[in-house]
Amino acid sequence: MNNLVVTNYQEILERERFELSHKVTHEDFRSLICLIRLPKNEEKLTKCQIQKKQNTCNHHFMNGYLVQTKSGKEAIIGGECGDIYFNLNETFLVQRNKLKNDVDVDVLVSSITKQLDSINKESLKELENQIKNIGEKIRFLINTYPKCAKKSLQNMARSKSTTVTISVDYSETDNMGRTEHHWTNENIGNIKGTFIWNYQDNIGHIFSLMKELTHTLPIIKADNKQNLKQLKKWSKILSYTNEIEKSLERAKSEYINFTDQKNILMTTLLTKNRDERLKIIEHHLIKKNASNAHTILSDFDKAISKEFQNRNFKLAA
Repeated sequence: MNNLVVTNYQEILERERFELSHKVTHEDFRSLICLIRLPKNEEKLTKCQIQKKQNTCNHHFMNGYLVQTKSGKEAIIGGECGDIYFNLNETFLVQRNKLKNDVDVDVLVSSITKQLDSINKESLKELENQIKNIGEKIRFLINTYPKCAKKSLQNMARSKSTTVTISVDYSETDNMGRTEHHWTNENIGNIKGTFIWNYQDNIGHIFSLMKELTHTLPIIKADNKQNLKQLKKWSKILSYTNEIEKSLERAKSEYINFTDQKNILMTTLLTKNRDERLKIIEHHLIKKNASNAHTILSDFDKAISKEFQNRNFKLAA
């Protein structure tokens, strides 16, 4: 038992002034000694000692209060019973709120101390460098994409709808040699890695968390002099580490998925402008080898046409 909480029923029984048969009343109540927080297997051992009319309450409980009476005796009361019975007793209410606040502060101080001990400054710096690195790669990617394709990718990221559609010509020629065109939309595939294209919400969020964590770390003081609100804020910020690591790994994975060769080629279907399609290939597949870009794009379009029995197709972008 510490000064704020008792967590074992036997410790209560061993207290010199504790009397199991004593009844707690409004008139006899003096003060709260501490909170009671018992495990489930000890719930049936407890009996609330509040006097209700002619009988003692006797409700079993896990959470309650150890109280001191004016007669000098100590007794236990259930949390719910006590809150209801003493709901107009100002002394009880003030002491209860202070006790609960002090317990919450104590728990948070202990938690924050462990959180601080688990943070390695060198590892944190390496994490920060990795975030900067993937951020630079993604920004370069976004900045080098043609406007039309960029807009489509950003819309896909926000809507989470990544399907690419083309219009295929299912034309028919009659006996007179006249051709009637029937353009039909067909789903050709899906773009992977669009997560990185919602930069502000997904990648920018990682930067924001990291900035808040590194700026806050030097000013954190894990002691009971801090108020509960401040400690909760610090504890939440310290917990960002796990979220940052998970978000960073996802950003890396999504970047790899997006920059896969087949995926980059799929993004060329998001703009009708052939020069823009070539630019995507030059920047992200073969690094400005224009002649190869033309060959790669032609072969890609031929492969799509072949999927639809060598029919003509046009881009829906």
